[in-house]
Amino acid sequence: MNLLARLEKILSRACAYYTAATLLLYTLGNIGVEAGTQRFLSLKMMYLLFLFCVLFESVNHTVLHTRLPGILKLLLHYGACTLIFAVVIIVWGGTASTAASIFVILVAYTLVYAACAIVFALINHFLGARKNSAEPYDSQFKNIKK
Repeated sequence: MNLLARLEKILSRACAYYTAATLLLYTLGNIGVEAGTQRFLSLKMMYLLFLFCVLFESVNHTVLHTRLPGILKLLLHYGACTLIFAVVIIVWGGTASTAASIFVILVAYTLVYAACAIVFALINHFLGARKNSAEPYDSQFKNIKK
């Protein structure tokens, strides 16, 4: 796959993640407005969220296409994405000012990451099982003479 095709794939998926994340955050923000607090995303945070989504998909594309065992891919992906999240959203975005708030944000991020990882693992498991069961049986011993 050439560089332009890779960039197109990364950007298209990053835009899908960005759209979903923006919709989720604005929904949560709207719930907060109804509860009496007002916390919408600033333009700076919108750009940082897009940067995070692009870097997240770059890590997806890089890590998930390696020949490492599944658990190592997951740990490497989690570590890289957590580092990106911490730098882009927490440090550059200035979302946390104390160590306790940083800890709470990272725990919440980890729980969301774990939930998404479980959903994707289940989807891949069931799609893989369906793909294998749809293939016709091909005997490996058909060329052996009796």
